[in-house]
Amino acid sequence: MMKYTLTLFSALTFTVTSLLAQEAKNPHRCLTDHVYEQQVAANPAIKLEEERFTKEALANANVKSKSNGTVRIIPVVFHVIHVNGRENISKEQIDDQMRILNEDFRLLNPNKTSIDPMFAPLAADCEIEFRLANRDPSGNCFDGVNRVYSTLSTNASDNVKSLVPSNWRNGKYFNIFVVAQIEDRDNDPNTTTLGYAQFPWSGAGSTRGVVIRADYVGTIGTSSKAKGGRTLTHEVGHCFSLFHTFQDGCSSSFQGGDAVGDTPPAADQNFGSCSPSRNTCTNDPGGDKPDMLQNYMDYTDGDCQALFTIGQRDRMNTSLSTYYATLYSASNLTATGVQGYTVPASTAIPPVNEGFESLANGFNLTSNWELENLGGNAYGWRVTDSASYNGLKCIYLPSFYHPSSWTRYTYNFYTPSTNYSVVNNLYFNFNVAYTQRTASFSDTLSVYVSNNCGLTWVNILRVGSGQLNTSAIQTSAFYPTSKSQWKSFTLNATPYKTNNVMFRVEFTYQRGNNIFIDDINIGNVKVGTEFVEPLLNNVQVFPNPTAGDAEVHYNLISQQNVKAVVYNMTGIEVGNIDLGNQQPGKQGVKLSDIIHGAVLPEGVYLIRLQAGAQQHISKLLISR
Repeated sequence: MMKYTLTLFSALTFTVTSLLAQEAKNPHRCLTDHVYEQQVAANPAIKLEEERFTKEALANANVKSKSNGTVRIIPVVFHVIHVNGRENISKEQIDDQMRILNEDFRLLNPNKTSIDPMFAPLAADCEIEFRLANRDPSGNCFDGVNRVYSTLSTNASDNVKSLVPSNWRNGKYFNIFVVAQIEDRDNDPNTTTLGYAQFPWSGAGSTRGVVIRADYVGTIGTSSKAKGGRTLTHEVGHCFSLFHTFQDGCSSSFQGGDAVGDTPPAADQNFGSCSPSRNTCTNDPGGDKPDMLQNYMDYTDGDCQALFTIGQRDRMNTSLSTYYATLYSASNLTATGVQGYTVPASTAIPPVNEGFESLANGFNLTSNWELENLGGNAYGWRVTDSASYNGLKCIYLPSFYHPSSWTRYTYNFYTPSTNYSVVNNLYFNFNVAYTQRTASFSDTLSVYVSNNCGLTWVNILRVGSGQLNTSAIQTSAFYPTSKSQWKSFTLNATPYKTNNVMFRVEFTYQRGNNIFIDDINIGNVKVGTEFVEPLLNNVQVFPNPTAGDAEVHYNLISQQNVKAVVYNMTGIEVGNIDLGNQQPGKQGVKLSDIIHGAVLPEGVYLIRLQAGAQQHISKLLISR
């Protein structure tokens, strides 16, 4: 994963009041109009282009207002501008936002069933699909997220444009810039700027896109739930030429309002829920209608918003063909890796060895490694000299210090993409030190491999605290003090070796203790004994002892052929059953089924469960 700097855009700003009660006594102007007026004042030709475009859009809508059935695919890049805080959101949170964006633009949103029956016939599938780019401007493997450290993440405004290289802003990517906080340009203490965008005609193509607060991306992780991920839906609507539904108040003129014929005019922006309904204008073309509170281009809460209209779809269609044709062209979809994609060969060759010795303490790995610390780097992966297996440094995660209220926070780091097609075998080797805080708190360490630029991941290791422990349970913060408190893992990734492979190491915090990793070696050499994950676990026999029948319960990790055999203490088989090919999850078998109803004399017996090439043996005492 490559590291890049980035810039933010100028243009329209979306503001909301923090409390509905403050709206009446402290009205405010939407900064969309304020910024746009500044742009027009500086360059009056912008207004002329808006008017020309609006005439073109209206003419197109009159000629063809039906869907053409063609879905345009938009390559997207999220540039996460951060200072190692909670604004450095996870890939999962970004994926969640992409889900919402696609649901909203394809009319697949679950709450579409709640659309007011008066407006339901107007709800439109806009036939626009957003996909994270899989190639960066240099053609390298990429997961669609570009993380950049910059203090401009706070009080962000147009002064951050210079952070983004021009090859990200050449019309090949739809850019979304995630920041901690956006400049408050109207100096209203009762408003918060959630995001802003740029009309396609109002500025250079290199400045198009959206700037959005990190806590309004998606609905999981660090996101605020108030807007339900719909802030980005709203801002993308602006990028594709849509005005607010309350544009110019109760104007009934296409040129004066939002230039869309099927969105009723509204006197001002609406906030909060969709109930009760409101009717702030009575001069609606075609008859009086209530305000369309559920439209994405108003300011109502995310769980209220539910539709773009047919007229808005038509206007966006004209915008796409006029200003964004290159973006969704077949050649660009291939170039950005979202369609017709062949994974590029990595120029890096194995082995990959990282002992972290040359790195400064803190959060900066080498340029082609990446940290992803959900919840902020205060508790995330970082380089430290407080422990090591070899040398003086390692990478560690101080999870002991998490607030006790935090559970199931996930932290990842990624290896660079490397061409492993040149080796006969592929092994991922590393050393780890960890212990539980208490027996009831269990963290999880997982390793994943991808050979398609991170588009999909295959899990090759998942171990909980029991298998991960390298020292006795410790109620204080754990720091290893000797090599005896470390263990080695060797994972076989040979089935996945291609010319572009990357690994992801994931730690899931569940109120456990600190974890340390050192001496990562990836290549042809098997450093230690290969780790083989057990195919079954949690084997229980009950009642035990038993006077008669008993049950054997177990958890199957993956689909396997399973067989159960019972032996007496002299090693003689007294019964067996082939349970066939069983699915992953909880399974069970009765003793009476294994021995086919036979009555066994008192004594000690061994029950052997065979799953694939692995087995588990349990003792059973029969006493009457």
